[in-house]
Parts: sequence; structure tokens; C-alpha cells
Amino acid sequence: MWQIDESEYVVKQFKKLGSVEKIKYRDIVKQLASDEHPRKFGEFVPTRKHGKCWTTRLTQSCRLVYRVCEDTMTIQLVSVGDHKEIYGKDKHS
Repeated sequence: MWQIDESEYVVKQFKKLGSVEKIKYRDIVKQLASDEHPRKFGEFVPTRKHGKCWTTRLTQSCRLVYRVCEDTMTIQLVSVGDHKEIYGKDKHS
């Protein structure tokens, strides 16, 4: 079983989510904590803001960013929110 490390920043972002996103967030966090291979739920995406992390889609526009620390069996939740906030704005927007 993996430990979940949820920063104060993620807690603040979580409060801003809609009800559907909150339900999906809770579900994916439970899945991450209980699965033997938490990386399979996400896609490896190096972002400007967060560095080398795994990202999973909660809804069409909402993402959860996390790091997997094998040595401590910890999943560090880095960010949750709109994909434009996570990845940065598109050059053409």
C-alpha cells in the first residue's frame, strides 16, 4: 500500500474543483494508493511548472499531477486543476 503525500497547495486547489472533479479525484487517489503499479494510471509528462511527473485526467479539462517515490513507497500529489494551469497556456491561445 502506498502512502499519499498531499500538499497544502493541492488541498487548496481541491477546494476549487467542482463536485464531479472532487469525486473523480478521490477515486483516483484511492486507486493510486492501493495499486501495485501507480504509474499505470497516468502518463509521464515533463511540465515546465512541475518537472518530471505523472499526469492523469480526471475530466476533459481537469488533471492530477503526481510523483511516485519508490524508495519511500510514497505518491506525492503535486497539483490538480485545469489542464491550462497544469501544462501552461498554449502558444496560440
